[in-house]
Amino acid sequence: MSLASGRPIALLGFGVLTVGVPTETYPGERRVAVAPANVAVLLKKGFAHVIVQSGAGALAGFPDSAYLAAGATIVAEPSLVWKNSDIVLKVRSPSLDEVPHVKAGHTILSFVQPVQNKALVDKIAAQKATLFAMDMVPRISRAQVFDALSSMANIAGYKAVLEASNTFGRFLTGQVTAAGKIPPCKILVIGAGVAGLSAIATARRMGAIVRGFDTRPAAREQVQSLGAEFIEVSVKEDGSGAGGYAKEMSKEFIEAEMKLFADQARDVDIIITTALIPGRQAPVLITKSMLDVMRPGSVIVDLAAEAGGNCEATVAGSLSVYNDVKIIGYTDLPSRLPTQSSTLYSNNITKLLLSMAPIDKHFGIDLADEVVRGSIVALNGEILPPAPHPAPPPQRPAASPREVGAITLAMGAILSLGKATDPVFMGNAMIFALASLIGYRMVGIGGLFVLGGGYSPETVPQALGAASVVLSFVNISGGFVITKRMLDMFKRLLIGKRITPTDLPQTVAALHSVVGLAAMMTSIGSVMSGIDHATSLHLITAYLGVLIGGVTFTGSVVAFMKLAGRMSSKPIRLPGKHLVNGTLLGTNMATMGAFLTLAPGSPAIAAMALGANALLSCIKGVTTTAAIGGADMPVVITVLNAYSGFALVAEGFMLDNPLLTSVGALIGVSGSILSYIMCTAMNRSLGNVLFGGMAHPVSQSDYKIEGAITKTSVGDVADALVGAENVIIVVGYGMAVAKAQYSISEITRMLRSKGVNVRFAIHPVAGRMPGQCNVLLAEANVPYDIVLEMDEINDDFSDTDITLVIGANDTVNPIALEPGSSIAGMPVLHAWKSKQVVVMKRGMSSGYADVPNPMFFMPGTQMLFGDAKTSCDALKAAVESKLT
Repeated sequence: MSLASGRPIALLGFGVLTVGVPTETYPGERRVAVAPANVAVLLKKGFAHVIVQSGAGALAGFPDSAYLAAGATIVAEPSLVWKNSDIVLKVRSPSLDEVPHVKAGHTILSFVQPVQNKALVDKIAAQKATLFAMDMVPRISRAQVFDALSSMANIAGYKAVLEASNTFGRFLTGQVTAAGKIPPCKILVIGAGVAGLSAIATARRMGAIVRGFDTRPAAREQVQSLGAEFIEVSVKEDGSGAGGYAKEMSKEFIEAEMKLFADQARDVDIIITTALIPGRQAPVLITKSMLDVMRPGSVIVDLAAEAGGNCEATVAGSLSVYNDVKIIGYTDLPSRLPTQSSTLYSNNITKLLLSMAPIDKHFGIDLADEVVRGSIVALNGEILPPAPHPAPPPQRPAASPREVGAITLAMGAILSLGKATDPVFMGNAMIFALASLIGYRMVGIGGLFVLGGGYSPETVPQALGAASVVLSFVNISGGFVITKRMLDMFKRLLIGKRITPTDLPQTVAALHSVVGLAAMMTSIGSVMSGIDHATSLHLITAYLGVLIGGVTFTGSVVAFMKLAGRMSSKPIRLPGKHLVNGTLLGTNMATMGAFLTLAPGSPAIAAMALGANALLSCIKGVTTTAAIGGADMPVVITVLNAYSGFALVAEGFMLDNPLLTSVGALIGVSGSILSYIMCTAMNRSLGNVLFGGMAHPVSQSDYKIEGAITKTSVGDVADALVGAENVIIVVGYGMAVAKAQYSISEITRMLRSKGVNVRFAIHPVAGRMPGQCNVLLAEANVPYDIVLEMDEINDDFSDTDITLVIGANDTVNPIALEPGSSIAGMPVLHAWKSKQVVVMKRGMSSGYADVPNPMFFMPGTQMLFGDAKTSCDALKAAVESKLT
């Protein structure tokens, strides 16, 4: 068989497979491979039967009655478990007495230790079975839920401290009593892996003084975070190895290490050792000479006893005494907490089994899966070589010539500015840089404009300045009104404002437009009031203020009209739009050159150049924003926010006003960062959004919608919700328009009170403004912890009984997965993977991006037509009547 084929082997539906759980036969083993709770999980996932040997879970606290209640079949003899099962789950590897029961085609999952138990592996392979080793699961992020070794090590570390305390003759914690002072116990834990950290945490909770040692420098922080002292040798050497284990150290390091342990042995009362090397004998760290210097009554707990022991005097499986030092060499510490161990191991092995499904609810062995390849020992009788070790992390790539060139150019420009400008400019530049760093974290709203003085404007520049102040006041006041409106939603006050939560996106766009217009007026007025003595820096920043302000002004007006429904949300595709925009920008630059050379001393030329600049920038704002589709409009709002901020920055430099520079940088940089974050969340390029797309998508007529819609009623939906175990509610702008969040909150509360797992899925651009739906749900008292982002919940739709889509369209549109569609590449919620989908809509009109949604025509989707508020109110009443 070729390991490179990568094709899943033995692909069978869960419904034809039976899982068996025999009683563990290893002497003293009290654990069971599968707890009753996971029996129910396996059956729910579709496995035909789960057969459990009678008494298999008795020692772990799981009686046969618990398995029967979970749906298992109980048999008396182990032979019946093996005979009637396709997949056998165990804790310990099959014993030699169990091997004859193994049949061809069996799949066995258990701890194996294949290097130490090669003869056993050969015998199982001879039976033509498939064998997985739970102890070979690779230690990678994705496999943490399958990592049974870590689960058992966690318990072993905890139990080691309890066993040591039980054997030790004194308190662990120090006390001061009337009978005298009791010193605290000193504990040394060697090895800060899972078991070691568990032991440290437990010992600290019991009041002991704890010291930790590990050859990996990264363990220092973990040990210290638990309140223990990290001790180390003077030789500097990194012991980090592959797979989370420590590597073998140099001779010099080992000598220094042994000297350190000898010194510690004289001082501590209890030593807990956890050092293991996969597939090899455990290293001896505590020698008999060290035991000789320990105080009588001291205790050693050797967690590596089964692999030979870290202590030279350890007797595997028993408590021994050497020179009045008690040495605990138990090899079954996890089994001494059988209920907890079985519960955790059951979770690990069940999730590993369910992960072996290359196709949903079909068991298959996919050797291309690194978890499967790492843990498999034998496949249909063929012993496979161990999986290759993971490649070391790639070195950080060297900076590209383009990146180096850009940084060099930027640094050169800064040095040149410092040489060519005065201290006032560089002071403003420093303020801009610092405010930009702050703006990465926060956003400021506001502006300050300079007037000519006096009670009323007397010149055209002063009139422009006054108009700028009025427009800025509108922006500032509007910002406070919006903020108050959003805060008042949580205070339940009656708001006598016309702004509603659904109006917030277009209101924000409108406020951005007045900032742009104010920037244009301020820049023009500043130049015209002092053209005779204007510096080159003043002229450049004024020109940029008009350019950015014009794009912001008209771009915000177009965004407002699209968001308010006064203009089609479809992208307007101008013939040769990139050529048009490029020509406009080029003309802007040419006009700027004329302005800088001819405007000084000539007000007429200055006015003409600035007027042309204003006209061209306003046209550019229309052409770029109109070409952006509705699905990308939330990003446009954040981009316009950034534009308005950078317009203020230009004014700050122009007027030598540090406050304008600071506020503008805060707004501009924070808006830019938010735009980048949203584009990343939507799998979009910022350039694609800003310039209406770099490539023409396939026309919508190329997508043929097949099938017919299925209508449903409020009563049927209520029945489905009440009878479901898992429900996901996807909300969108339609919920905001209908103000249906309160009814949805009540439905959620009633279902959760009856044990239904209800959660909300929020798309990054749900609504028409970042965070709009989150705010509305919070207003309606929906618990925050059940409102999940797309990345957190997208994989859960396939396990969901019913998904309720309320007022969402584009965010659940599978056509986004089709290359060339107008929303291609935009991440969407995979609601169509649910067992049943109910969509609440007024009609069959397309969403804001004006793209048809094939999910509406899928067999598992039902449409509930009507106003979302009316439908949700009716659904709330129906659910309430069925639950009472």
